[in-house]
Amino acid sequence: MRNADSLVCSLTRRDFLRTSAVAAAPGALPATATRNPAAVPMLHVTDLFRPHNDPDDHWDLACVYALAHAALFDLPCPIYWMPCFEERPGQDTWQVMEFGTFYRFLQSDILPHLLPHLKNFFAWMYQHGRSAKSDPPAGCDWLRYLLGPNDEALLARQGALPRNMWCTGGFLHATGQTVTREGRIVPLTGSGQDAVFAFEPIRVQCSDGGVTQWTPNPRAQDRFLFRVRDQENYASAMTIAMKSLLQSIP
Repeated sequence: MRNADSLVCSLTRRDFLRTSAVAAAPGALPATATRNPAAVPMLHVTDLFRPHNDPDDHWDLACVYALAHAALFDLPCPIYWMPCFEERPGQDTWQVMEFGTFYRFLQSDILPHLLPHLKNFFAWMYQHGRSAKSDPPAGCDWLRYLLGPNDEALLARQGALPRNMWCTGGFLHATGQTVTREGRIVPLTGSGQDAVFAFEPIRVQCSDGGVTQWTPNPRAQDRFLFRVRDQENYASAMTIAMKSLLQSIP
């Protein structure tokens, strides 16, 4: 590994993993590797003739992700933390919880109400860019697909399936918007207690092993945690908001 001055520096396994994952984070680099402010790319090489689930590979990647996660909370910028789940879900126990972004909706609650070309956009995504109506698959003919007739059978099949969601609240918050209990998308300012989610100020610490501990801190100005204010209405409100947002696309 060379820095900007073409000097070779020796790194321990731990330092290499930390450097590879979070080279831009303050305090993440060993002293010998801080001359180059640019991020250092990581090359993860697995053994060609070993099974894909080699425990060594999983350990390396786990270390990378844990160190990156830990260093993230040391960055000198505001952080809006959005856990997918408050607790690790079981196979059949995915549910809305207070400190998790997850919600789920039935796709038929939204798909039939969209404009034809938007329906085709989602149909194209469902097929990963492959048209069931063409031979060979129209891998690059996306515009013709968008402007063509709807594949009603495909949309009906997809409409009967649930869709898991996590990031909706973060995208809306980034634009200065939030969602009310009735599913209206409104500006953050003036939404008061009617919003179904909020980002609460916190104090947070994270170990190098990725174990995070946090406490409420009303005076915090750069660390925030996603919180569902109304667990009963969160999923329905976010679904209504998503539907109205997609319907507004011309």
